[in-house]
Amino acid sequence: QNLPSFKEELKAYEAQTVKLSVDEPPEVELKDLPHHLEYAFLEGDDKLPVIIAKELGSDEKAALIKVLKSHKRAIAWKLSDIQ
Repeated sequence: QNLPSFKEELKAYEAQTVKLSVDEPPEVELKDLPHHLEYAFLEGDDKLPVIIAKELGSDEKAALIKVLKSHKRAIAWKLSDIQ
């Protein structure tokens, strides 16, 4: 019979090391936003952009960004991260 060997089958299912987009943030093209929205970045001045309301006060923005940063591993997923 032509059954694949156990080793061959195991190789087909070996775990691949996939880096999350939060570990290596991709380069993204920022587009113009409506006047009531703006970009905020969870890492540095240009990495992991999120869109927030422009009318938030500085304390509200800081609090929101703090919460988003604490959960960035969950929100930075791409479809390729979920296999």
